[in-house]
Amino acid sequence: MARAKEYKPKVRNAPPHLFGRPHLVGFFSIPFSNADLCAARREKKKNKKHKDMKKNR
Repeated sequence: MARAKEYKPKVRNAPPHLFGRPHLVGFFSIPFSNADLCAARREKKKNKKHKDMKKNR
């Protein structure tokens, strides 16, 4: 749980039903935001690869 802090800004990615329950948000936000983070990073990487391929054409 040491890395929980760097995911704190990403709590916005947690599903809305987690808001208004701060003691649960801390619990749930890490797996949710972590998964969202990974997905977003993967998307970004994919898009970047596409851009690079277009550039190299």
